[in-house]
Amino acid sequence: MGRRKQSRPLRSGGVVDNVSSFEVDNPIGVDGIVDANRTVVADTNRFFEIDQSNWASDKHLDIAEVIVRDSRPRAGLLDCCLTEDCSIEDSRFSFRFRLHNVEEYSERFKLGTWPVISTDKIFLEVLEKCTVEDNKDEVVIFSGIFDGPDDSVSGLVHLVSKNMLVVRPIQEARVFDHVLTLTMRVEILDKAFDACESLLDNTREPWRRSMVCVMAWLRPEVTTQETIYGVDGSKPAEFDMQMDPADNHIAFRRNIKFNAADFYEAIKPSKDAPMLEDELPDLLPELRPYQRRAAYWMVEREKGMPQRSDDMVQYDFHKPLCVPMNFLYSDSRMFYNPFSGSVSLHPELFTPYISGGILAVSSERAF
Repeated sequence: MGRRKQSRPLRSGGVVDNVSSFEVDNPIGVDGIVDANRTVVADTNRFFEIDQSNWASDKHLDIAEVIVRDSRPRAGLLDCCLTEDCSIEDSRFSFRFRLHNVEEYSERFKLGTWPVISTDKIFLEVLEKCTVEDNKDEVVIFSGIFDGPDDSVSGLVHLVSKNMLVVRPIQEARVFDHVLTLTMRVEILDKAFDACESLLDNTREPWRRSMVCVMAWLRPEVTTQETIYGVDGSKPAEFDMQMDPADNHIAFRRNIKFNAADFYEAIKPSKDAPMLEDELPDLLPELRPYQRRAAYWMVEREKGMPQRSDDMVQYDFHKPLCVPMNFLYSDSRMFYNPFSGSVSLHPELFTPYISGGILAVSSERAF
């Protein structure tokens, strides 16, 4: 990886607390060559360093790949070019997120309630250690933006800042359509699994919302109805191609009609259901068949046992609170709760039987 030496490189820094104006001989972030008498207002930035300690590990739990595009226009990309002769994982380079002009969210950052930030204010920066005029410094050689929803990209930075996720480059920078790009791999870390005691845990924590947003962006297949509920949504709806799209949508909604008779037939208890056979000497009235079926149901619920032996068949554990998700280029997988954002390396088994309940039986047709 190499770069052309600049006479006045762009230096990195910490969080800028105050907005001030000052005289500079170059506007920041274009191509390093500017009008000498232009006044520039320094924007408030917040930086989050990316931990690179696990990049050299042989085991990675990668969940996605994203392409980051350089946000700064470059004349022929000659002032800054990451080449293949040097690995980007070289110790000379460091990575960080820069949140641009986010002073309005300062209090939320302090309280730990992560805001949704516009993607045009979120930058992934690559810095190179160098020596300029006998002074050691770091120069921003790449400042990229993500192509994703605001809440998802914000959530990614949030989880990286909490060491639950990490991003790392998997190849040298490439020039695509005259734009410098980096391919980054997103990895989930052990801390994310340690934060979840159970996939059923629905504690309201800010990082869980971020996890849900990130997964919806990077792994949308685990959030579909077909994956969660087993509902096949691949069958296309019938539309009139000559009709206005808005009218088509209204017509589609109107064609969905609720049939009360079909619903009743689907939920009413079967007359072949088992009945309570025990004699109740202290009960004066004689129970009708539907009452014996209802009494049997209530007694079995009180016992905490399934009504029939075939109810003990193992339930499909990954629907809907334990969705399996394969890691990239690996035979291993994790399990994800798309409703709470909980993650685990181990599945949790569920059964369709739930103790307790409400008995509501229509008696007029149950004889």
